[in-house]
Amino acid sequence: MVIDGRLQPYDLLGQHVTVMITIHENQRAATMFSRLLSMQPPKYSANALTRTDPAPWTRPPNHEPCTLDDVQLPVDPRYQHLRSPREDQRAWFWLTDWQSDAHHPRTDDEGFEYAATFLSPSHEWRPTPPSNTPGVRRRRYVRVMKRVVEIDGMDAGSIAATQVTIRAGAGG
Repeated sequence: MVIDGRLQPYDLLGQHVTVMITIHENQRAATMFSRLLSMQPPKYSANALTRTDPAPWTRPPNHEPCTLDDVQLPVDPRYQHLRSPREDQRAWFWLTDWQSDAHHPRTDDEGFEYAATFLSPSHEWRPTPPSNTPGVRRRRYVRVMKRVVEIDGMDAGSIAATQVTIRAGAGG
């Protein structure tokens, strides 16, 4: 975005009213040697992750360690100085709970997608484990948040309640 002739970083939260948050659950398969001995399909686990792998839970695209519980709603700037702002002091609210994204075309029935490594480009992730390497898998969890909208000093909840009251009274 260009403001006053200068390129500014893109402000996701400032530009949108609704934002989808994505977290990956990461797992690695047991080694190829143990798979050959057992003749069973690979077993995936976060415990099998190596030092060079991302953490068991990460936030794309940079694989920042982040669990579902780590994700917090942004606070209204007027209340950022507070240590634990109340729900009504938040600038956003959750529209959904965390959900596994099992509807993506590259995922299996459990929502996992598979690749040779975590560094594999997006087009190399598949709904089935790779056959020539132990491989890795990730499951995408998504949750949607929405900005609290204020109009003339009323918050969105007050406006919705007023509209419902008007409709209920109009039919009476």
